[in-house]
Amino acid sequence: ACLVHRFSSLTECEEYDQHNRCPPEEVAVAYPRAFFSAVALFTGEPNAGGLHLDGTYARLLGAMLMFIGALFTAILFGWVAHALERANITKLRFREHMQVIHEDMGFRGLDKETRDRVRRRYEYAWRK
Repeated sequence: ACLVHRFSSLTECEEYDQHNRCPPEEVAVAYPRAFFSAVALFTGEPNAGGLHLDGTYARLLGAMLMFIGALFTAILFGWVAHALERANITKLRFREHMQVIHEDMGFRGLDKETRDRVRRRYEYAWRK
């Protein structure tokens, strides 16, 4: 947000202190606007925050931030897709193992109480 504020014409202080800095009351207004514009730029929507990038360095910074934002968005979606796929694979493996166990218990002719105990034990072990 500080870089976006520095290189953009987003907000200008009306008056500066002796060290050429914005007074705190103006920073409290300017920083949230710059942060919103940085997030908008990062997600590829630079006009959403009222951001105007003037100059070569500002445009270069804007292009780099949009590229990095696109990469982070792709990585985030990839992680979510991977987590969902892994959860589905885990459930599928559990069902396959339970099917094998049920078939084996049926083949051995175990009674219902023993089958329930084996099933509960296997479910407990799978969750750990």
